[in-house]
Order: sequence, then C-alpha cells, then structure tokens
Amino acid sequence: MAGTTGGAHVHNGPVFGSIEKGSVTFQLGTEAEVTLRAGDVFYEPAGVVVSKFDTTTEDVVFLGYFLLREGSAPEIEFTAHAQASGIGIRPRPRGAGGRACERPARVHLADLG
Repeated sequence: MAGTTGGAHVHNGPVFGSIEKGSVTFQLGTEAEVTLRAGDVFYEPAGVVVSKFDTTTEDVVFLGYFLLREGSAPEIEFTAHAQASGIGIRPRPRGAGGRACERPARVHLADLG
C-alpha cells in the first residue's frame, strides 16, 4: 500500500529481489537512500540492517529470493525500534518439498504488520 513503512529489519540469509510494480525507498544501514522502481533489483546481505524498504506514493509488488541452506526457512527480524512500534510479518507457507527458494514469494508491503 502506498505510504507504508516496512520497518528496519535483518534476514537470516542473503536476499536478492526485484521490483515488479511501483516503487520503494531502499536503504542499507547508513548508506544513501535510493528509489527503486519497477525493473530495478536489490540485494540485502544476511545480518545487515535494511533501514528502509518503504513504499512511495504508489503500491509496490516485489519478488524476494532467499538464498538459504536446504532445510532453512526464510526469516525476518525487526529491530527493537520497529518491534516497539508494532510492525511485524506473518510467515508465508513454504513450497512443495519444503525448499525455501523453490519459488519467489510475491509480497505486498500492506501484508506487513
């Protein structure tokens, strides 16, 4: 949903992704903010704080590819500030065969929290 703040977070493995529709403001740690638009790709290293993944003035749909060891499930951990403000994420079901990267998950930021 437009104007949604994703919340600062980290993942348990590296994430590669692409913006399918819309745009987001993206920031890793204290690096410069960038605007990602449809067709752009992004990388979130394991254990590095993703400070911003916020929608702009339009809805966004993105694909996220979690590169994990077999048997590991994708995880997201919000920083203390994000948890205090009530931001969370519901886990998504795993694909057939239990493989974490069997197919990418389509995510709407409105699904957060």
